[in-house]
Amino acid sequence: ISKHDVTIPPPPPELAEAFRTSLSTAIARAEAQVQADPRDARALYELGSALGLQASYAATIEGRMARAFGSARRAYKTAEQAAALSPDAPEPRLILGTYRYVVAGLNLPARMVAWFAGMDGDREAGLQMVEDAARSTRSEVQTEARFALILLYNREKRWDDALRVLADLRSAYPRNRLLWLETGATALRAGRAADANRWLTEGLAMCERDDRRRMFGEVA
Repeated sequence: ISKHDVTIPPPPPELAEAFRTSLSTAIARAEAQVQADPRDARALYELGSALGLQASYAATIEGRMARAFGSARRAYKTAEQAAALSPDAPEPRLILGTYRYVVAGLNLPARMVAWFAGMDGDREAGLQMVEDAARSTRSEVQTEARFALILLYNREKRWDDALRVLADLRSAYPRNRLLWLETGATALRAGRAADANRWLTEGLAMCERDDRRRMFGEVA
């Protein structure tokens, strides 16, 4: 929640255009579904999810903070509508929980701006909502919620909980070497140097055996 845009080097034009085109199509289709049936909880979730992605892209790739806040506010309100229509659905709870946790960590003036915009901040409730989504085995957002929990548990210094989620993800995605590297990084934050060394060494060995494209900066 910032009034000032941030100067960021622009992404490759062809990739940026492809992303914006796909995202605009997703938002337009979701909006059409919501217009056709305003009580379609699934359509509302899809719209909220696309708007949340738009907010993240605007802030982190474009540096356009005002646009990011506008999209985030729409994502939050749309997810609220979806949750009201389908209280047991984990998908909108992931969106709401993430935003509530983030808003709770802002400074007081920013929290007030968010509150006046209709976005509540509650760290414990937000974390609980993300945990609920991560436990839902019947939902396609379970994996996304688990990755979110790794970040939140690290932020809360709940190292054992973060490592437990990482173990679940390593079991589900045994070829994802980045999970091994993140396990090592989490162990380092927890002050467990020997464990960190073991996981990082194993992750680097996986990287050497894997001929798939590297993530930018991964080797370093």
